[in-house]
Amino acid sequence: MGGHWNFRRLVVAAVAAALPLATVLPVSAADAVNQKQTIDSGANTLRTPMAQTFKAGLSGQIDRISLEQTFTTLTENVQLQGVSNGKPDGTVLGSSSFTGALGCCRLWKDFTFNPTVAVTAGTEYAIVVTPSTNLTWYDSYAFDAYPDGQMWLMVSGSWAYQVSYGRDFTFQEWLVSGSTNTNRAPLLTENSTSVTAAEGSTATMTGTYQDPDGDNVALSASGGTLTKTGTSTGTWTWSQAGADESPAQQVTITANDGHGGTTPVLFNVSFTPVPPTVTIVGAPSSGPEATSITLSAKATSPSAADQAVGFNYSWTLNKNNSATSSAPVTGPTFTFTPDDEGSFAVTLTAVDDGGNGASVTTTITGTNVDPKASLTYTYSGLVLLPLTPITFDGGFTDVGALDTHTATFNYGDGSPLDTAKYDAPGQGGGTDTYAFTAPGTYTVTYTVTDDDGGSASATVKVTVQTPAVALGAIATYISTMPSLDNGGKNGLMAKYRAAAASAARGDNNATCGQLGAALNDLATLTQSGALSKADSDALAAATWSVHRALGCTKVKVAWLNLSL
Repeated sequence: MGGHWNFRRLVVAAVAAALPLATVLPVSAADAVNQKQTIDSGANTLRTPMAQTFKAGLSGQIDRISLEQTFTTLTENVQLQGVSNGKPDGTVLGSSSFTGALGCCRLWKDFTFNPTVAVTAGTEYAIVVTPSTNLTWYDSYAFDAYPDGQMWLMVSGSWAYQVSYGRDFTFQEWLVSGSTNTNRAPLLTENSTSVTAAEGSTATMTGTYQDPDGDNVALSASGGTLTKTGTSTGTWTWSQAGADESPAQQVTITANDGHGGTTPVLFNVSFTPVPPTVTIVGAPSSGPEATSITLSAKATSPSAADQAVGFNYSWTLNKNNSATSSAPVTGPTFTFTPDDEGSFAVTLTAVDDGGNGASVTTTITGTNVDPKASLTYTYSGLVLLPLTPITFDGGFTDVGALDTHTATFNYGDGSPLDTAKYDAPGQGGGTDTYAFTAPGTYTVTYTVTDDDGGSASATVKVTVQTPAVALGAIATYISTMPSLDNGGKNGLMAKYRAAAASAARGDNNATCGQLGAALNDLATLTQSGALSKADSDALAAATWSVHRALGCTKVKVAWLNLSL
């Protein structure tokens, strides 16, 4: 310090007796910085009174205040005052003045207090500066460099906070050595008293901490994971993953300054249940009626605990948006068979071990399956001539057990269709007797149609013979008869072949005569025992069929007897 500091010490010593409430200590006693703010990011020049509040870190005696300033010549008064509602309250605890000039710029200027001013750790005080002319001081600009206080300006007789002039001006508070050190517990805050998160996610809580003595602060949590920024002041973040739903549990965060000062904060954390996500696996968009469909259940949960235990599955089936569904079926798979075409809504519900459930529905279209048709025919005799009754046997099957059906016979000769209807259960058929009126080959079709529009057809070709063809067929049959010897076969075959040739020429009279001769031979062979009665009856019936088809009118008695 320069020589003028000795002069100031003499002055304050002279006025010490005038301050009986203060403790008088020698100014030469060793002192040390107790509180300070030395960040000088900004500078301002004013002549208005200003103040900086601070909180005493230690209990003891303040013997000086240092301020970083620039001025030429002025008179400056510095007071220590009490604080009320965060502002200087006008109660002067100590005062120091200076008149003169600084040698240069941006220097730390000491203001000595003698008698010293007693302060108590944790109590707020104010440094009040009143300059006689413009004074340039230095401050932290927009940074809150000193959280335990702030800068004030006198505006119209009242203290006002003007952030544009800085948050805190630079100062150093010096405490006489030997002052008592009262440790203060750290400050700890949380942003909320409770936190709720969904199971399977992470719950978080944040807050701040600060040690008023500048001690390094250790943070601990009764559960979960805790991180922090800074050492003596900063923020903290707590997190915990929720494996399952749970009621509210209390978590304690504790700040410890390492000197016996601890501060706890409490908050509650709870995890809410989340319904599982449900999926039906293996569902086709459609399936044929009467064919079974098997579906599988799948559910996932964000909760690891729920996933490990598994889920209870149940299935219901609803057809064509009916008012009621089937009784639930439990298990991880479900099999059903569409009994008809239509819409089949399958609903899967999955419930976790906590009773939380969710459902999903898929719709499968049952498609119609066409019926299958069959057709056969029979007639009596060796030949098939016009007007010969033919029995047609049409049948069908259908896997659609609920289908009804309509069946028709189309004989291919322009005659009207024969129609029949059949109700469930998906199979049926019937016979129909029909006789064609003219020779020819006819395609007979049996068609069955179900109530869903599916159809199937079966066809047979029926050849109605001319007399010539029929007679040739009779001759061929004779060649295969085991009951007749070759001599008898040859004679009889010759007559039928001759008749066939006459019929082919259109000579019906000759044909009729030849048929009469053939019938006489049949009678002779039968009476002699050369031809079995069964073969004789078959040949006679076939011969009479041709006889009628030709319109032969001359009938011998032997012929009539043979046909009986």
